[in-house]
Amino acid sequence: MSYTPTTWTNGDTITAAKLNKMEQGIAEGGGGGNAVVSLSATAGFDSGSKMWGYVVFATYSNGHWTLIYDTYSRYNFVEIFGWSAPAYLYLPPIPIVDDDSYSAFLIQIVGSSINTTGGISSAPTTLYYSYGSIVPDNAYRITGSGSVEFVY
Repeated sequence: MSYTPTTWTNGDTITAAKLNKMEQGIAEGGGGGNAVVSLSATAGFDSGSKMWGYVVFATYSNGHWTLIYDTYSRYNFVEIFGWSAPAYLYLPPIPIVDDDSYSAFLIQIVGSSINTTGGISSAPTTLYYSYGSIVPDNAYRITGSGSVEFVY
């Protein structure tokens, strides 16, 4: 349903019906935009270079999440690289769409676990390659801004 804004003029009376119309329009506006994800790590990781993880995109159909791109490419995956901690404090903005059949995921490669806040799921989700195999690493759905701490 399309929202038609009210054009207010001096002297108009604010009513419950008009406020409810505005509230409904906001609710139907949905999500979308970009997620900002901050990164950190607990002490204890060695100083050798490592790939901490990736951000990938997947679609939901037939009861499970499937990667959009199966082949690693710097254009398909956002790399999280660093030494004793991720090399940067924030990921580039991650596009979030208002669609339950499409989502971004953070794939954890390093660490015993991760702590998440905000719009990053706290429990891993199973992701599949397009050919049916399970992605072997933990994947956490990103639905909005938040933080990720890799735990030693």
